[in-house]
Parts: sequence; C-alpha cells; structure tokens
Amino acid sequence: MHKRGLSGVVVALILVLLALVAAGILWFVIKNIVESGTEKITLGSFFLDLQIQKVKIERDQIKVTVKRGSEAEETEITAIAFIISDGENSETIKRETALGELEIRTFTISSSEFADITIVKEISIAPGITSNDGKEKFGREVDTISDKDSKELTLENQWWTKNPEEIKILIIEKQGETGWINEINSLGYSTETKDSINSKEELENYLSSLGENERPDIIACIKTAWSCSKYNLLI
Repeated sequence: MHKRGLSGVVVALILVLLALVAAGILWFVIKNIVESGTEKITLGSFFLDLQIQKVKIERDQIKVTVKRGSEAEETEITAIAFIISDGENSETIKRETALGELEIRTFTISSSEFADITIVKEISIAPGITSNDGKEKFGREVDTISDKDSKELTLENQWWTKNPEEIKILIIEKQGETGWINEINSLGYSTETKDSINSKEELENYLSSLGENERPDIIACIKTAWSCSKYNLLI
C-alpha cells in the first residue's frame, strides 16, 4: 500500500511538471507572436507619412529630399533605405538618420554606390527603426518616384551613362594652361574652353544664355582661374 501511494505521488509530480513545461512552451510561442505582430504594426503603420519631396542629379550623384509628416504616434526613425532601380535590378543604400516630425532633409547618394544600375528609373524609400533587441529593421517602401514623375530621372541628365564623345565639358582656364586640357581632349570628350569668365556671376550669366541642349554636362576649372575650384563648379 505504501509503495502504491508513493507511485501515485510520483505520477502526480510528473503530470504537474509536464503541465508547467507545456505552459512555458505555450507562453514562449504566444510571446513571439505578440512581439512579431507589434513590430509589424510599428513598421507598417507609423511610417506611412514619409515622402520624397525632390530628386536632383548633380555631377555623379543624386540628391534626394525627404520629408516626414505629422503622425498620430511618433516613432523614432533611425535610418532610411533608398532603393535605386533601373526597372529590373535594384540596389539598396542605407543612411543613418534621426528624421523628426515635419523635418525635411536632403540625402546625397553617389553613383558609385549603385554601380550595377546603369540608368536610374525609380527611387523608393523605406523607414528603419532600432527594435527592442537592438537590431535595425526596415519597413515596407512608403514612397516612390520614377522617371515618369520627375524630369531629373532622364537619360540626358545621367551623364555618367554616356559615351565620352557625348559628354560636353566647359573648361574655364587662362590661356597657356593647356596640359590638363589636352589630356581631357585625348580621352575623347567634347570640350569648350572659355578664358574670358572671371567670376561665378559671369559663369551663371553665360550658362543662362545657352539653350537647353547647349548646356555642358561638366564644368571644370583649376585654381589659376580666379580660384574657381572653391565654388565646386563640377556639375
């Protein structure tokens, strides 16, 4: 009788332990589902008001201006992913940033960062946050601009895709400084040299007098020409 009573106690203890283990497993599963659902809600809902305001191509880079709107519940953005696409392939470039409510910021992306994309036809953005476990996570794409929406995303503006003879270079230099000019010409570029421009204002007046198809893709100069290198004239 004593052994039977002892066996009953052991069985009861085993059943209790099994129940505790099952409860622990169930809680772990429910906890993961709840956390995953919360994370998806955060990434999917709170970042809807993030917009591409403007795209500008300058030199061998693209400048993308992004605005964050006003939201019912502000969540801290820690990064933005820029998805650059040619219509078939895409490259994702990430920028760390703390973009606040109603804030506007311009991000610069070099063409070397999307070297596999020859012609940019579409740019999308996706917000990123740092989750509770310290990992950076990105939500879905919330805004997109394409070559149909922006005159900037045209083949003509993306001069790095052209053959050398199609690239027009305006060279501002004093007479006698021909060594580096000859080197540019030897590479096959279409060049025009102006030695009569002596200020940034004169340069802007000259450019405004040109037709749309006459404007240079690149403006090049060195310090001997009124220290024009400080004006960052390569466009």
